[in-house]
Amino acid sequence: MRDRPFLGRMMHARHLFAGTLHRAAGVLTRRVTRVVIEASVPLRFHVDGDPVEGGHRLVGLVHAGALKIRA
Repeated sequence: MRDRPFLGRMMHARHLFAGTLHRAAGVLTRRVTRVVIEASVPLRFHVDGDPVEGGHRLVGLVHAGALKIRA
């Protein structure tokens, strides 16, 4: 997702709740089995709802059929 000002993010947040995020301007979707996110500053993310901060690299793996995600 392209970076945008706060007001722009709020205007596009409706897509999250409407299930139309893939149609929002500046959003690119891809089907993957592995994703790597790297940053020059420590990343902040959630694990099972708990906030975590640390590291500059986050690796995500997708196990086919393990979880249904609606976008």
